[in-house]
Amino acid sequence: MFNLNEEQQIIRDGVARFVTEQFSFNQRQVIAQSDDGFDRGQWKSFAELGWLGIGYPENYGGFGGSYIDVAQICAEQAKLLLMSPYLSCVGTAGNALLIAGTEKQKLKYLSGIADGSTIITRALFESDCPNDAPQTQGLIKGDNLRVNGFKRLVPYAAQSEYLIVNAVIDSEEKLIVIPTHSAGIKLRPYRMYDASRSADVEINNVDVSVENILSAPTSDKVVSQVTDMEIALMCVEASSIMWAIHDQTLEYLKTREQFGVTLSTFQALQHRIVDVYVKCQLAQSISEDAMMAAIEAPGSEETSRRISAAKAHIGQHGREVGKEGIQLHGGIGMTGDVPIGHYFKRLSAISQLNGDNHWHQRRYLKLDPFQVI
Repeated sequence: MFNLNEEQQIIRDGVARFVTEQFSFNQRQVIAQSDDGFDRGQWKSFAELGWLGIGYPENYGGFGGSYIDVAQICAEQAKLLLMSPYLSCVGTAGNALLIAGTEKQKLKYLSGIADGSTIITRALFESDCPNDAPQTQGLIKGDNLRVNGFKRLVPYAAQSEYLIVNAVIDSEEKLIVIPTHSAGIKLRPYRMYDASRSADVEINNVDVSVENILSAPTSDKVVSQVTDMEIALMCVEASSIMWAIHDQTLEYLKTREQFGVTLSTFQALQHRIVDVYVKCQLAQSISEDAMMAAIEAPGSEETSRRISAAKAHIGQHGREVGKEGIQLHGGIGMTGDVPIGHYFKRLSAISQLNGDNHWHQRRYLKLDPFQVI
């Protein structure tokens, strides 16, 4: 477990209580079929509770917390598969603005995120490899910037007011804030395997002010740093989902009877649920290590290595835990009427996003300081 102080523990307990009382699996099924793919009323409640600004300094409309607090909120939301753009907006886009934004940009956009009036998402990838150089181009003409390119797998793009896009400007990679509904933006929205929302984004001769360019001088490093933070948060989310599968499966084994006795009395099933428990403990430890690395030493090769270790480990073992949960639930686990299969779908989606297991295994080995070349 994270070494939480008293205030952080109160925050975690409050989030857990709110999610349990205000959100249910049946609600999730309704939200999954809605146009937005999340509940805007709940999003407003998140703002009122301070969740949307918890990781930002107070002078930008936040509450002066840290990304440990953001991770706790992601973890507690994941336990009930709460659907929202929280991770991509607060966790990723907000982090990009904190790292690379000017004071004016931070005041404008972070305060908008914090009060719930503005949803911003990241649009950083054009291929399956997170570190591929962008082909999107930006051309400065006086006080304006013209952008052309394409982005894929942009989370909640159609539901966002702004996109944070990386593009090459004067031979240097930069981050740009672009209004989602600008002339020249074409969205192709779709539902993901886990029912979350994403879109592919075409950017055709989109004109924005040069003031929309974030200020960081070496944005390629910033993109890597922002991506690593997103991956670390996703690992925390996946670890929390694995624990939910363990807890719900264990409860099922304790109550489901076969041959006049509960399933939990069968030794073979006891061994299998213990294996799930061990995998959950390992996933929690390695995800928390990745999260601490992203916070304490952002941008370093060692941080990227630890994050890749977590992503590769959880990508593999998360799916194994999901499969066990389904199998131990029996036939009902194969239906959409219980949460287990939906947990598995989310874990499967996480394993493929931002580099799959094999990509992160290769990056881990490449960054190994002890390898012999």
